Amino acid sequence: MTDRQSLEAPAVDLEAQGQRRRLPTPKAKAYDPAPFRDKMRAWLAIALVALLALTILLPFLVIAFVPTRAPALQDHLALIFTPLVALVASAVGYYFGARTSNGA
Repeated sequence: MTDRQSLEAPAVDLEAQGQRRRLPTPKAKAYDPAPFRDKMRAWLAIALVALLALTILLPFLVIAFVPTRAPALQDHLALIFTPLVALVASAVGYYFGARTSNGA
């Protein structure tokens, strides 16, 4: 037996006693995006809350280890923190609002 013959699949006889077997027709399901949409909303809400937590925690660590950077850090936080809180609040509110309107 050569290598090529060992790789070939054996022949399959789909006829049983001269009659062809009919395979059942697969039933098509309608696509429902709701489970995927809910998962994505949850992941976005979790990611934004984690980003907010990191934005709150990181300045404390920087101030603890490099206290001379505190004034510059305060200016940067004023620019970043306010829009991030608004973004997280709207995303989490939308996630829970959509979840309660679906009855989940």
